[in-house]
Amino acid sequence: MRLADNLMAIVSQRLIKRADGKGSVAAQEIMISNKGIADCIADPDKTHEINDFIIKSREISGGQTFDQHLCELYLAKMITLDTAKEAATSPADFERNLMYGGVPVSKGETGIRNKPAQLQTQGKASGGDAVELEGQTQSKESKAS
Repeated sequence: MRLADNLMAIVSQRLIKRADGKGSVAAQEIMISNKGIADCIADPDKTHEINDFIIKSREISGGQTFDQHLCELYLAKMITLDTAKEAATSPADFERNLMYGGVPVSKGETGIRNKPAQLQTQGKASGGDAVELEGQTQSKESKAS
């Protein structure tokens, strides 16, 4: 039997230092298998596409990348920006994604997509509002052009 046909999900986690210094919080990457992910596992030429499928699966099946969860933890003030960037897959991409509403975008996409609930409830990234990163305020329109 093939792994691609039988894999249901994978959960991976890293312990990240809390902003308040009181222990750690788990940052989780969750991959829920679907047809696209199964195809990527079965075809070695497509394995590099798995991350894009995880990003896109967030609203559908609850999958998330480490960077998506790090963004949520940062926006909830559970971790600092420096800690989030240190743990991020790509610190530069992580910070750029925060500027675009905190949602990592797939290759070839730009702009805000499926804003996390924290941004919506805080009212920081709706419409043309700015997203604040520990003292830095950036307008989404200025970053989008």
